[in-house]
Amino acid sequence: MKKLFIIIGVLISGSLHAQNSISATWLRHTCGYTNGVNLLGGDVWGDAVCADKFGNSYNSGSAVGYWFTMDTVIDLNIGRFYINKYDASGLRVWTATARGTSINSIMSSTRMVCDSLGNVYLCGTFAVDDSVYMAPNWYPVGSGFVAKYDSNGNNLWCAYVPRTGSTYISFTDMALINGAIYVSGNMGFGTQSFGPFSFTSTHPQNGIIAKLDLSGNVLHAEQLDPNSVNEVHGIAVSGNTDEIYIVGQYISDPLTIDSQILTLTADAQNSFIVKYNSSFTALWAKKCITYLHINQVVGSSVSCLKRIELDKLDNIYVSANGNGDSTNIGALSFTHRIHPTIEYAQDIYIAKLNSNGQEIWLRNGGSDAMDVITDLATDEWGNSILSVYSGQQSISGFIFGIDTMPQWHGGIVKYDPNGNLLYTQELQEARTLQALAMSKDSTFYGTGNGFNPGLPYINLSITQCEDTINGYYNPPYKMVMVKFFDNYGNFTTSDSELNLSENIFNIYPNPASDFIQVDFEESDQSHGFIEIIDLHGKSFINEKIYGNAKIDVSKLSYGVYFLKLIKGNRVEVAKFIKV
Repeated sequence: MKKLFIIIGVLISGSLHAQNSISATWLRHTCGYTNGVNLLGGDVWGDAVCADKFGNSYNSGSAVGYWFTMDTVIDLNIGRFYINKYDASGLRVWTATARGTSINSIMSSTRMVCDSLGNVYLCGTFAVDDSVYMAPNWYPVGSGFVAKYDSNGNNLWCAYVPRTGSTYISFTDMALINGAIYVSGNMGFGTQSFGPFSFTSTHPQNGIIAKLDLSGNVLHAEQLDPNSVNEVHGIAVSGNTDEIYIVGQYISDPLTIDSQILTLTADAQNSFIVKYNSSFTALWAKKCITYLHINQVVGSSVSCLKRIELDKLDNIYVSANGNGDSTNIGALSFTHRIHPTIEYAQDIYIAKLNSNGQEIWLRNGGSDAMDVITDLATDEWGNSILSVYSGQQSISGFIFGIDTMPQWHGGIVKYDPNGNLLYTQELQEARTLQALAMSKDSTFYGTGNGFNPGLPYINLSITQCEDTINGYYNPPYKMVMVKFFDNYGNFTTSDSELNLSENIFNIYPNPASDFIQVDFEESDQSHGFIEIIDLHGKSFINEKIYGNAKIDVSKLSYGVYFLKLIKGNRVEVAKFIKV
């Protein structure tokens, strides 16, 4: 058995951090539009991305100008917003646009999700003179919105913040779970409403969370803490319990949510994680502190906990930009890299906690410049992919463990469920991805704001605009949409974790060749269900058991598998090796 572990270890260590850990299956990008004489538009941003179960993908974002080009000229008219749909091979299926009543409209999206039917939901903020046209409907949107489109690009509804309030609400994140939509956002000083719920804020920033049904009706909405300056940037919801998790920061006063109170630490960036039950009552709140640099240089992007994801067991994964000298989350901490002559001190980090808020591991990456994480995507097993960007002034490079990416480059970083660094992959200089979306069959998608023509994009080389007649490379902001293939799939590398005995049951022998024995720690003859799944989520064995059981695994191929036990209202998972 020791030889097996040695072989696995050699295979892993020999290729874990290689730059070919992922490949780009296809890449789509925009160009400016020229009539042969003048450049007539083309700045386009990729803000949000999602994928459906049919292999289609979608991205959305804002645009400036009357036209931009991809495979053909796309006429925006006075539109300032687009949604693209792509099939599995990357062909653009359709483009839907939105516009206000004048060229002065400003529109953006922050998150997209897809349902099992191929419908698309997105949230964001529209700043328009009067109203917004989402074909075939007009809406008097005041600021924040949540919209639904069918798989053909038709707008079905839009739930929006009205123009009657005295301030804005901007939506920052959303989740689609068990037939409901959950959104997070922030409002400014003044009064505002969303659906039948009204808010008053006496502070410049106050967090909002809300729940909607799939018809766009607002079922619940509330402020985080109206008595402090706070922001909510990320939201995730358990598919098992409908419990709600949010992340953000509080700035001027202690944070009080129901009976949960977090104190304010001076000279520090105070981030939070809050868990609610399905009725929106806070169950616990946890604090994360980044101590400011002595010169308190303001970081770039959002400098606090920004994204949150859950795996299938409701373990929590959070990511952040930490602008300061050091960061603490519970008993875990790290020291930031500081430039020797410039006060740059922003590193990025990701942490894993269990559903009770107990920290499990903390990992960080950074240079001695202003480094940024733009998004986090976690699969059901707990493998996490990060989109990152290295500071321009770095002299050290962007360091993750034993890997280093060049300064001023975008990149992708992946950790397994145990916090092991699987790979880093640099992208292009001065270009990064803004949003990520997990898909099936070891693929994921990314969209962003820039692309350098003629330079390699991992394994691809794009030398000209897709529209060779009307396309023009001049605009600095060219939307990019990429489909990636992950050569490690959902692989988990930690052989020390392969015998997981912290459950209500034990499995042995592990590794196993013919049979595995499932024994419960306490005598229990009630029935349960066992399912054996491979690393890609494919199911091989489903059995009903009563008490201890012997499972035949002789026909399974060699590799790592998960045994999932459902017993009553509990779901437990253990890993084993088939040899």
